[in-house]
Amino acid sequence: MTQTQIERAYIAGLLDGEATLRWKTYKKGRNKPYIMMTLTMMISEKNIRDYVASTVHKMGLSCSCYQYQPKKPPTAKLQYGININGKNAKVFYEVLKPYLKRLSIIEYPKPNFG
Repeated sequence: MTQTQIERAYIAGLLDGEATLRWKTYKKGRNKPYIMMTLTMMISEKNIRDYVASTVHKMGLSCSCYQYQPKKPPTAKLQYGININGKNAKVFYEVLKPYLKRLSIIEYPKPNFG
């Protein structure tokens, strides 16, 4: 395995355990429906989130990073998130797909192109 393959396998493992991949079908105001894909990962380790973000950027893709403090329970750890949207999410998913074991796509609402 090359270093790139090892990195992709590592990130795929993170995504399998910590991420959600979902899409939403939009129709309003358009002649053709289109699908917006979003990949979201929340994790309590900032350095891991930053590593994933830097890998996304190395691939020439964009993402947004944020942090979130859950209100309950009061002792909850600060969470670090990353969102990859649209074509960036699709490309990222396709590159990592051979390494993914559990990440499934949550579809809402079901596309109806009829």
